[in-house]
Amino acid sequence: MNYELKKQYYDVYKNIHQLQEKLERDVGDLTPKEKEEIRMMIIQNYLIVGEREPAITLLKEYIEQWVTPRDLFRSPAPIRAFVILLMLYINTGRLALAEEYLERFKTFIKYSDKDNTAYSAIIAYTDVLAMMIDRRSYDENDMLLKIQKMEDFYEKRKNTLPVDFAVTIYSFFSNYFSSVNDLDEAIGYWKKAFSMSESSGLKFRTCELYRKLSEMYEKAGLYKEALENYNLFCNGRKEIWTAKEYAYSDFLIAEYGIKSGAEIEKDLRERNNSLGEKAVRDSLTGLYNRRYLNKVLDEIFMKGDSVMVHAIMFDIDFFKRYNDNYGHMKGDRVLEKIGELLGTFASESILTIRYGGEEFLLLICEQSETETEIVAHTVLQEIQNRNYEHEYSDVAKCLTLSAGLASLECSSKDDIYTLCDMADKALYIAKNNGRNTCVRYEK
Repeated sequence: MNYELKKQYYDVYKNIHQLQEKLERDVGDLTPKEKEEIRMMIIQNYLIVGEREPAITLLKEYIEQWVTPRDLFRSPAPIRAFVILLMLYINTGRLALAEEYLERFKTFIKYSDKDNTAYSAIIAYTDVLAMMIDRRSYDENDMLLKIQKMEDFYEKRKNTLPVDFAVTIYSFFSNYFSSVNDLDEAIGYWKKAFSMSESSGLKFRTCELYRKLSEMYEKAGLYKEALENYNLFCNGRKEIWTAKEYAYSDFLIAEYGIKSGAEIEKDLRERNNSLGEKAVRDSLTGLYNRRYLNKVLDEIFMKGDSVMVHAIMFDIDFFKRYNDNYGHMKGDRVLEKIGELLGTFASESILTIRYGGEEFLLLICEQSETETEIVAHTVLQEIQNRNYEHEYSDVAKCLTLSAGLASLECSSKDDIYTLCDMADKALYIAKNNGRNTCVRYEK
């Protein structure tokens, strides 16, 4: 067995564990940027050891809970998350899911705060991804221009991006050229991906590249080279899985002590149950997150009944200025306090959600429009009464909220999303009307 490789994998599993612990333990002391970096590091480590499913789960969670159109171009992480998730879905044959997330990606781009240096390159990504997903033919010259634009954009930034992303990008280019039977270009990009993977020690990725390279040589009629690379793939796979298996076993023993397999399995099951509850709650405010919203809506509308639902969408006024001037730690404390206040309204008929960033959502059933407005005004007044200092607000010298209200007869999850969109539009009007106020949605 390759003991050096075993140690590398052991270190990766240990690193994943330490990063997850830090994210859970120090969540209140981490800035949003630090939390984002830790999440992407965990995903990167899973990809290094070939653990695709945990990586997919974390990428979906990150996109659904933390990425909004407004911050798509805020850092490389949101774009990177979308591209890697889409490539993982394509590579594992889950084209329907790839298509679903590609449509979401396009929608986010459409409503984003566009960064001109990245925007056109990302549009090119989506066009090539669409071609790879549905296998339709496109104008070849146009697609080559898009590939060139993507490569130019990447080459200027490659020193600031992780190696695993570089390997994904070059694999991405190669997949495209393979799909249009330009095997010389495809092999050229695979060799670039292979070179970066090998020099960085991404053994699992290197092994996968041997297999892909073998397939391309076979398509090109170069059977000798195809056989050589296939043999390298088989030998590497055996070496990797042996090293991984022993490394993971050693990690479990070091983490849980010398226990029987049944005891380790029991500990892991309990830990997973705990993580399952954490997965549907926002770690900072303790409110439910959008993942829980999706889950509970499926259950509510399972029978197809219709129900009148009221939505209140809250947003903190001038919160970016607050973070910029008081710091993200104080900003997190404010989010916690607002979460505590909204949590007091939670009941069987009121669902409290941290919708994203500084936005909070209340979904209310079995209540009149007047009662809903009273709840909204109560929250706004209570926050102002607490007098959290905000010298940089144009509304008051203390922290304030704006709110958008909407009501709709709902019989499906899509109706709830329409309702949320209505409340969001009303919130936008409230902010344009001077903030620190409630506005009800009117068609």
